[in-house]
Amino acid sequence: SFTDAERQQLDGLISNLESAAPQLERRVQGWSYAAIGHLQLRLGRLEACRKALDQARKVLGDDTGSHVFYCRAICLQRLGEGEAAQTALANLVPEIPEIELSMRTYWRTVRECKLFDFETGEWHTYAAAA
Repeated sequence: SFTDAERQQLDGLISNLESAAPQLERRVQGWSYAAIGHLQLRLGRLEACRKALDQARKVLGDDTGSHVFYCRAICLQRLGEGEAAQTALANLVPEIPEIELSMRTYWRTVRECKLFDFETGEWHTYAAAA
């Protein structure tokens, strides 16, 4: 939580950065919008956060860092947009596969999962570890 004086100071910094950003080199401009988005998130200004992070993604394109997707997912979740938040997280970590949750997958997981013994550096089945 910020004091009123801190909020006023942050508002001034955000305003200055918003004014300067369009003249900055592309990556610096994009990260400036990302920083604004993060500050707006911390200040609880969710629509302003979304706008800044969307601008960061637009400017950075393929160079958009994971921090932007993470902050955007938090913002969207707080706005009540759970599916959009999930999409933002999928962009953050696209290699996480979707898994069908069923009794079949449960039993396969139980059968295939093992425990790692940090003392010996070896993997053990549940039965061997018992």
